[in-house]
Amino acid sequence: MDRPADVPGGERWDRLTEQALETCGRFLVILSPTSVASENVMDEVGFALEEKKRIFPVLYRRCKIPFRIRRIQRSDFTDIVYFVFFNFLYLIRL
Repeated sequence: MDRPADVPGGERWDRLTEQALETCGRFLVILSPTSVASENVMDEVGFALEEKKRIFPVLYRRCKIPFRIRRIQRSDFTDIVYFVFFNFLYLIRL
C-alpha cells in the first residue's frame, strides 16, 4: 500500500487507519480482485463487521465476493460510468 498523502512521514498508518475505523459510522469497501486479495482490506472489513459499522460494498471490478460480506447488499458499478458512482457517494453522504 502506498502511503496516503494525509499521513505524515514517520507516522504509523496502521494506527491512523484503526483510529479512523473506530470513529467512522459507515464503511465503504471497493471490491476488486486486488482489494479482496488484500489482507489489510479484509482485516478492515472484519473490524467494521465486529464493530457493527454500516458497510457499503461496491463492486468495482468483477471478483469473488468474500464470504463475510456476501449477505450484505452491494452496488454493482462494473458496467456504469464513474460520475454515477460519485453521485452515489454523495447520496449516502460519505
